[in-house]
Amino acid sequence: MKKIAFTALIFFLALKVYSQQPSWLSILPQAKNFLYAVGASSPYFYPETTKVKAIEDAIVELARTIEVGVKVKQINWFEDTGSLFSGLSYFTEEYEEEVDTSLLNFIKANCEVVSEWRDPKSRILYVLVRLPVKSISADTSFAIPDEFIYDPSLAQLGISKRGQPVWIYKVPVSDVAIYAVGAADKHYDPVETRKKAIQNARAELARIISSKIQILLDNWAEGNNVFELNYSRRISRTVSQAKLTGSQIVGFWIDPKTGANYALARMYKKSLVYQIKQITANAIKQNPPEQLARQDKSIEELLDEALNQLDRELEKLNKK
Repeated sequence: MKKIAFTALIFFLALKVYSQQPSWLSILPQAKNFLYAVGASSPYFYPETTKVKAIEDAIVELARTIEVGVKVKQINWFEDTGSLFSGLSYFTEEYEEEVDTSLLNFIKANCEVVSEWRDPKSRILYVLVRLPVKSISADTSFAIPDEFIYDPSLAQLGISKRGQPVWIYKVPVSDVAIYAVGAADKHYDPVETRKKAIQNARAELARIISSKIQILLDNWAEGNNVFELNYSRRISRTVSQAKLTGSQIVGFWIDPKTGANYALARMYKKSLVYQIKQITANAIKQNPPEQLARQDKSIEELLDEALNQLDRELEKLNKK
């Protein structure tokens, strides 16, 4: 009898441990040599199919981490659809996402599965996949900068006494990255709930970044003495609406009581600053000004001067 009771206790404890979310699902692992991502799949009739689908989802998330943009496009419903209700209009947000097929194939050939976990309630299978950084060399089109791997602020986060990741109610404040949290109410398809939470996290990240960049670029437009003000403002609007790549989902949590999903997204400031400078330079070159505020230097010299002034504005991003 004692043996049966002991066996039942061991089974109960094992089930309890198994039912808990693994730490890598709540906070994504960080390492200098690997880039990580989590994928998920609803249960299929064949377990092998479920695992394949989960791995495919993780591969897509790795691709999003490297390349997909965090732009949120505002659409005026009245203007874009020609509503019959004159004078009525409202704005919705359309999340934009594009993933390069060649990048997906590259990741598939180089990634490996590290761990997996099945939620005992939803039966969703989660897999942790990693991609060796060394596999993405300078010879490919998908280089990852060193600062894209590790952030001490994320490493310091943990789980609260209530079993929630700290980032649920306290968004990380970092010297090197910008973070945002997205949430989604329980959907009849748990995988769709997860996707929506991740999408909302990236959309929120886009809104935060867009707001910060717009302020910085407006300051640059009004403060630089190279271009006419109207032209500078036009350029700043173009840049602030551009698609910025390199957002990463570094945290995920399911509320066991409500079924709501939460996701934590981030983008590194250094990568962000680099992209803004490149987009600004390209926007000016593709649409050069008809008139310069100064005529004492060549357009190339003035462009360099304007970008140096932009550098001083973008430096504020690293201090906030």
